[in-house]
Amino acid sequence: MIRYFQTDRFSGIGYLLCVPVSCLASVRFALSTQPVIDSVLRMQVAEFPKIALGFAFWGMLDVCLLLVMEMLRLRLLKHINVALKEDLCGAALRESYQAYAAKNSDVLSVVTNDAKTVSDCYFASLLSLYRAIWSFFFSLFTAVCLSPAITAVILLVGVVSVLVPRLLGKRIDRLQVKLSDQKETYSKLVQDMMEGLPTIKTMQAEQFFAQKHHLSNAKTEELECRVDVSLYFATWFSGLCSSAAYIATLLLGGALALQGRMTAGLVVGISQLIGGVVAPLEQVPALLARIRSVSSVCKKCRNLLDSRPAEPLSNDTGDQLLCKDAAFHYPGTHNGIEDFTYAFEMGKKYLLAGASGCGKSTLGQLLAGLYRCESGSIQYPGIAAGKNGVLCVSQKAHVFRDTLRNNVALGEPYTDEEILAALDQCQLTEFAANLPGGLDEVLQEQYSCSGGEAARLNLARAVLRKPRILVTDEITANLDAPTSKRIDAMLASLHGVLLITITHRISRDLAAQYDQILYLENGRLVGSRTLHDR
Repeated sequence: MIRYFQTDRFSGIGYLLCVPVSCLASVRFALSTQPVIDSVLRMQVAEFPKIALGFAFWGMLDVCLLLVMEMLRLRLLKHINVALKEDLCGAALRESYQAYAAKNSDVLSVVTNDAKTVSDCYFASLLSLYRAIWSFFFSLFTAVCLSPAITAVILLVGVVSVLVPRLLGKRIDRLQVKLSDQKETYSKLVQDMMEGLPTIKTMQAEQFFAQKHHLSNAKTEELECRVDVSLYFATWFSGLCSSAAYIATLLLGGALALQGRMTAGLVVGISQLIGGVVAPLEQVPALLARIRSVSSVCKKCRNLLDSRPAEPLSNDTGDQLLCKDAAFHYPGTHNGIEDFTYAFEMGKKYLLAGASGCGKSTLGQLLAGLYRCESGSIQYPGIAAGKNGVLCVSQKAHVFRDTLRNNVALGEPYTDEEILAALDQCQLTEFAANLPGGLDEVLQEQYSCSGGEAARLNLARAVLRKPRILVTDEITANLDAPTSKRIDAMLASLHGVLLITITHRISRDLAAQYDQILYLENGRLVGSRTLHDR
């Protein structure tokens, strides 16, 4: 994680250099109070203007350096946050779908909640820790030179201020882990509720889900409060020690001044200077506790950053999609595909049929490369290698909160004519024409898609990309009969495409458009035939 400090080298190096200079200026400003107080008590009228001018100079320099240092810190943290979130999001997009689906942690929570927690409690704390160390070094060295006795008392109080927060570190760490897990649970609940809002409304289950939200929300805020209380107590105890140190400085310094061993101005100067010793002793334990408290959250981020990207599909020089004893099971279950062996010929069209739950969709995702075989193998023809070689279109299609053009093109440089042609092939010409902004209309806001429109929009994405292998999964399930027939005919007319269509209903007209029908039962291939077989 330390490498993120290099995302903005200008701000990073500037901060590293500015901090010691600022701390040195603060020490000099604290010391400049001594001649001011002493000159007033001694009634040195002639010397006072010069002394006051020096005092004002060091004060203004101290304030200006603090401003520069804070600006550099905020700029550096901004670039760190941007880089961290981009890397986390990029890692989630690059890894295999199978790895993503198998994770217990919610990537959404890691990218949003956990990334912010790492920024606040790890990166910001390390920067503050660096400043506290320099402040402590300069202030302690100067204080020892001025009064070893007072410095010894301060250090004794400081040791106590270090011990208690360290003991709280492990407890805070456990609470942070619980809080992170609870935030994931809460995010999933809210997302689930919002996506299922039509069902909640039609089933009149508002009270049930409101109660579920109340319980999860209250638990989240309770854990948040416990974390904040623990962190605040560590800070409060350090503040208590800081006050004790300040009082001890004034009392011991006053006694020494009464004995004539130092001036009143020096006592005031040391009391100002001791802030540079006490404040770090107050801050360092709390900062270390904050850094330790997010060790588990940092580990979650590192696990995502270290996730392996999806491996390329296995290709050979043949002209078949060849499955040899391919097997796959969902984690912790017996559901999946068992020893599937078949050779799909390029350019031909196949129907995958079977009862609900027989493994049709799982096989489709396996063939599309979303899942990888536990045993056996799937070899793809070399002609299907590369981007858009193998595409899968499922019934559950996501419509992004973006324009119709971007929803179809998804960042590829297709022309409007190409996009409109793909929409026309998928029976979406009327849908696009009815949008006030046409291709520039933003979907999922005022103009949302029906289930059937979303499925055809997803199909248009695939048609536009002209894949060599296309897997479709129940994409006509939400369509009326005439539209369904036109979509089926369009798919059957695709040339040079290995088409694998998953369906639970087979009509004679549909079967006539396909070269082979494969039947699955309990994850196994139990038979295949053509329309002409008896």
